[in-house]
Amino acid sequence: MRTARAEGLPILVAIGDNARRASLYASIREPDWVEAIVASSATVADSALVGRGTTVHHHAHIGPNARVGTMAIINTRAVVEHDCRVGDGTHVAPGAMLLGGVEVGVGALIGAGATVLPGLKIGNDTVVGAHALVTRDVEDGSTVVGSPATSTRTRSI
Repeated sequence: MRTARAEGLPILVAIGDNARRASLYASIREPDWVEAIVASSATVADSALVGRGTTVHHHAHIGPNARVGTMAIINTRAVVEHDCRVGDGTHVAPGAMLLGGVEVGVGALIGAGATVLPGLKIGNDTVVGAHALVTRDVEDGSTVVGSPATSTRTRSI
């Protein structure tokens, strides 16, 4: 059996679900075969670091000294500004903006068009709703929505 690496080709894991993508990546025996993919229309500052398996989509921007972990998605027109830290397996949805110095934990989802103000911390496994305006830190496992973003509680039926 021939592998992609034997053919000189990188492996790309392109699954939108954060947990499934992270699980698949963890199962790869040689993760150094997994490459970051950056669209030709995206901008990534020379001083930024983008982890293995991360995809940076069209017209996205990653600013100076930003760090994006492994298996993350920086989606179409998303902005990760200077000095931001984006955790492994995180998805920054289309049009979302992480302003300077934001820290996002592992496995988070920053919804389409959401804005996170400078210097804030978004916890692990959090969800920031579409078009939310985050004005304060968000704890691990939380879901926040609205402008300004506030925690939401879901009720099981």
